[in-house]
Amino acid sequence: MKTLHLFAMGCFLWAVSTTMAQSAQTDQNNDDVAVIIGNKTYADQDIPEVRFAHNDAKAMKQFVQNVLNIREENIIYLEDATQAKMQSTFGRQGNHRGKAFQYVKPGVSKLYVFYSGHGLPGQHDQKSYLLPVDAEIATADINGYPTDLLYKNLKQVEAKSVMVFLDACFSGNSDGGSLITQASGASILPAPIPEDNQNDTLTVITAASNDQLASWDEESRHGLFTEYLLRALYGEADKNNDGKVKLDEVSAFLKEDMRYKARRTYNRDQVPDISGNTDQVIVAAIDGIYPTRPTLLQESEDLIDPPAIDTGNYDLYPVEQNMFALKNANVRRLPTVRARKVMMLPKGEPIHVAAKIIDQPWYAVERGDGIIGYVFADLLGEEKDIATEEENRSIRELKERLEKLEERTRLSTQDILPAPPKTQADSPQMIERPVEQPRPERPRPPQDRYDQIESGLKTMGAILARQSFILPGKEGDQQTSFSYNWIRVHADRCKLSASISLNHNDTINIYDRQIEGTFWRKLANKKHVLKSRDGNGWAKEKFELFKHGPFIFKSKQDRNRFARQADKMRDICPRPRHVQANDDGYNPQSRYQRPPPPPFKRPPPPFRRNND
Repeated sequence: MKTLHLFAMGCFLWAVSTTMAQSAQTDQNNDDVAVIIGNKTYADQDIPEVRFAHNDAKAMKQFVQNVLNIREENIIYLEDATQAKMQSTFGRQGNHRGKAFQYVKPGVSKLYVFYSGHGLPGQHDQKSYLLPVDAEIATADINGYPTDLLYKNLKQVEAKSVMVFLDACFSGNSDGGSLITQASGASILPAPIPEDNQNDTLTVITAASNDQLASWDEESRHGLFTEYLLRALYGEADKNNDGKVKLDEVSAFLKEDMRYKARRTYNRDQVPDISGNTDQVIVAAIDGIYPTRPTLLQESEDLIDPPAIDTGNYDLYPVEQNMFALKNANVRRLPTVRARKVMMLPKGEPIHVAAKIIDQPWYAVERGDGIIGYVFADLLGEEKDIATEEENRSIRELKERLEKLEERTRLSTQDILPAPPKTQADSPQMIERPVEQPRPERPRPPQDRYDQIESGLKTMGAILARQSFILPGKEGDQQTSFSYNWIRVHADRCKLSASISLNHNDTINIYDRQIEGTFWRKLANKKHVLKSRDGNGWAKEKFELFKHGPFIFKSKQDRNRFARQADKMRDICPRPRHVQANDDGYNPQSRYQRPPPPPFKRPPPPFRRNND
């Protein structure tokens, strides 16, 4: 009997060790890849922060590590990603070979992408863009990351499957800051899944549909979408208790529980948008048990309220007043700009000021039962101060616009000597220049024309921004690549300037060449053919580029669209003073005609009496 008991115990230990070894080997050989981005604080002071974006990213990182068993070296984790970081991760137009492409093992790895942050619609192309932290609202279609490009590049990474989660806060902007408090801002219609997605490798889950708002969950300190997505993936969506969480179960859970939470808390409707194979299994239980979700403290130290701060080292006098942030204001642990940031107060948010440091321009602010940090005094004020600050900002913007208009309409000075005196008695010994009389001001163009020029140039810049491409040749080592490195708009001079790089089979190698074009004149359309030749000098490959003036396009349709916009600009752009009315600048032989100099006569010599 004892021998049988020892044999059974040995079999049990062998089974346990084998299972643990297989689990460790499975985890070690897991080639899945995750890209996790949390964009919270933006460089533009007019863009409000996404309060819980870092919390969302950290919680999702723990999920892919603990539940999906993705190795640390296979996780691309970014907080406050810039445009360059997002392009290096997902690729850019014409080049999908970013870090996500490099990390994926073709046909083996599953790719998971999570993004929490702002998104914005383009003003000129009506596309949706993920907003890097160094982007600007007015030029989202130039320095944002298009969601349709994201889907296109992810489909080319050759992963076994791709799953995208977008808790995108599509935020608007107004003079008062965020349009709606406790929400991610004004949403837009997410970009649809490409119609050629026949193999069901791409799955996209977004926080809201159509023009709905993506809300926050103050209790969990997450985005509402992220909170209920994590609940679903940790097993709450498995309503039939079969040990598998499928995409259709996640969809049903979000559309029921998350939608009810948004309606009950904020009285608004929020329905997720889900596309992909609904039968695919996202998470499977182990022996019928799902992993336990970590507590808030384990997920992130940012998920709990900051601790009270000791103020014994500073002389304070009480203020006890509710004040408001005049702009986005950082709360710091110590009264110095080099101290660690505790949190950021969005523009217009109220805060209770407990005291002020004597002889130092810092307020001690508090929430709940204790002081949470210090804010620079100039960043806080009363409600009337907010209105005054807005008025001052409007005045500054108006002055800047007037200065631009004056610069565009300023007349060049001309040195013209006065005519000689007509009588001998009035003849001076030295001709002096009279005091220059004020010249009549040239009529200024209306403000709406300047706005039209700026809007038109941004539209043309957006067309240029999507021209970058990389085309492989018939032989593996041959390729043609072109890119716009940067594009700048000069509305005051009706000009676009850019930097281009072009490489073609090592026969053409142009790097960072600066080009520019003004649109008060007519520019010519041209076609340029790039050729590749064999060893005998015969052309074996041809590739066409289309040009409008100095600007290069990969497709004739984009060139024609750019040219039509340039024709509209020529009608509203002011013509420089020194250009003749009939000179549009298209004829290379034309020369600018300057006015002839004024006539100059030497005064007569002084009268002398003849003594003879």
